[in-house]
Amino acid sequence: MGSIEATALTTTAAGVPQTNKEEQHMSTHDLESKCRELRQLQALIDEATAEADAIRNTIKAAMGDCESVQAGEYKITWKAVTASRIDTAALKKALPEVAERFTKTTTARRFCVA
Repeated sequence: MGSIEATALTTTAAGVPQTNKEEQHMSTHDLESKCRELRQLQALIDEATAEADAIRNTIKAAMGDCESVQAGEYKITWKAVTASRIDTAALKKALPEVAERFTKTTTARRFCVA
């Protein structure tokens, strides 16, 4: 089996990986094992998220139009939140030069295990 040289990473407080100076070697078998473990954990997370969403929706249905409910030690709130955002598509159409001046392009690496 081949070996892939992977740079060891740490994570910043914001959750962004940072490269360490030392290097870590992982075999293809080890990487495959980690990918399998990651997929299993992601499946558990997805299942737990779906269950939590179902519970959330049950609570919302029980609340109806109420914004706040006391349930024993829990205070549950479900309030409307208003936000204002710029419609970038409309801005680009109406004032393309202004939209261009204030458009900031960023680049990120997308991690995917297929």
